[in-house]
Amino acid sequence: MVNALFEILPDEITVSDANDEVVGWNKHETRLFRRPMSCMGLNFRQCHPEKSLPMVERIVEEMRSGHRDRAQFWIDRFRGFGIISSRRESVRSQG
Repeated sequence: MVNALFEILPDEITVSDANDEVVGWNKHETRLFRRPMSCMGLNFRQCHPEKSLPMVERIVEEMRSGHRDRAQFWIDRFRGFGIISSRRESVRSQG
């Protein structure tokens, strides 16, 4: 059921864990930024072209630090508009 809800969201979402490893994504067949299954478990940096990596890393770091929660940009390759959003959950350990 969670997967079905994940798929009906209007945005493309890629999920990475605390170690920056890709653990999933939605809209596999229709995404602007397609992901081969071989990306699963890789560091997100290994799933981006070298040319765009500095921008991707900057956006991720700004999201982690709380300086932004959304990024918007134009992608010439696809002649499309991209939006990256982030929701950071805080997990507290007890003990």
